[in-house]
Amino acid sequence: MRVCGAAIIVQTLVMAMLFATLTMIQPIYDVGYGAADTFHWYFGGIALLSASASLLNARIVVRVGMQAVVTWTLGCQVVLSSILLALLWNDSSSHFYIFLVWQLFLFCQAGLTVGNLNAIAMEPMGHIAGMAASVVGSVSTVVAAMIASPIGLLFDGTPRPLMGSIIVLGIAAIFMMRGINAATKA
Repeated sequence: MRVCGAAIIVQTLVMAMLFATLTMIQPIYDVGYGAADTFHWYFGGIALLSASASLLNARIVVRVGMQAVVTWTLGCQVVLSSILLALLWNDSSSHFYIFLVWQLFLFCQAGLTVGNLNAIAMEPMGHIAGMAASVVGSVSTVVAAMIASPIGLLFDGTPRPLMGSIIVLGIAAIFMMRGINAATKA
């Protein structure tokens, strides 16, 4: 039961990252980069490219395991976000293409984590799988929206508040994954 609860929390944090990004992404394109007219093209292209993450996940999860994929992906997200935040600290307006790469990786993160986290949460709940799937999905979605809403209010015309929030949520998720890893080895 501990693993299930921790997986729900990690999934909630991952979905909060995604929801916060969806809340702030259009204003970042518009105000931060002056790219409101091309937002739909970039956003759509990145969404199409990020679909490949699910295919990548299917190939690597059987080799390294769900927990390793999730932990590694979250760690990469924290490192990438930290690097980009440092680059953007003084001048966020000149790094549009770097921001696009960050956005692509954030969307790919969903394909590499959400399904795995759902499966990790469901493992001990096989006997009530239908009800458990409903609860996992509902709780993680509602709480993620509650976390993401105040993050959206931090918008200052740059991607910095979003990236800082992603770093904090990512670090919290990594610590929760360490708990899952420890519980499953015990």
